[in-house]
Amino acid sequence: LHSDARSLDPALLPWGQVDALLTSPPYPGVYDYLSLAREERARLVMRSRGGRNRKTRGAAGGAAAAHAGEEGSHGAGAGEEIGFGAGAWQASGDALMGLVSVPAGRVWPDGWSSEAEIGARKARRRKPDQFAGQWQADQEAWLTAARRCLRSGGMAAVVIGDGDGIDTLVSTTAAAATAGLRLAASATIASSQPAGMRAEGNRRTEHVVLLQAP
Repeated sequence: LHSDARSLDPALLPWGQVDALLTSPPYPGVYDYLSLAREERARLVMRSRGGRNRKTRGAAGGAAAAHAGEEGSHGAGAGEEIGFGAGAWQASGDALMGLVSVPAGRVWPDGWSSEAEIGARKARRRKPDQFAGQWQADQEAWLTAARRCLRSGGMAAVVIGDGDGIDTLVSTTAAAATAGLRLAASATIASSQPAGMRAEGNRRTEHVVLLQAP
């Protein structure tokens, strides 16, 4: 299923409402997830159609693995196999949401435009004064959609990291309350080192938030 998380509805799911949801939303203003995903997807389709070896290693493999992780959050498409590390990503060569190559002039198809991306770093750069407000509105929108898809008593586990100037534990629990979800539990991990001394992978405070539908 490929859909905007803010408009997800039980009618789109073959099983209707669900008992549990596990997700990791974008870290606000930290990465441009969609830019990476669309570039990699377009190149994978072109390589597949060209019949070349689609196995990626080293730096390229890292990018493909990052893309595979994001793709996997929506469920792999038909004919796809996802591997990480020294493994490979193999695509069927079919277009995904209208994307078959890097478009001329970089005019991306509907659904691949970064204008609609939640929490993108480029959005923070473009409109820094509006970013926090838009981020919170998007949080409320996707959590409201998640609430619609959860049965009564269903649980949602959310893993999220802080962005520049945004405490995502506060942000997520506030948005969840607006969406009608109850905070069941939370846990936070943070480095005790000064920001400039933190090792890669330990630079941001991260949270696990467990929410329940009443």
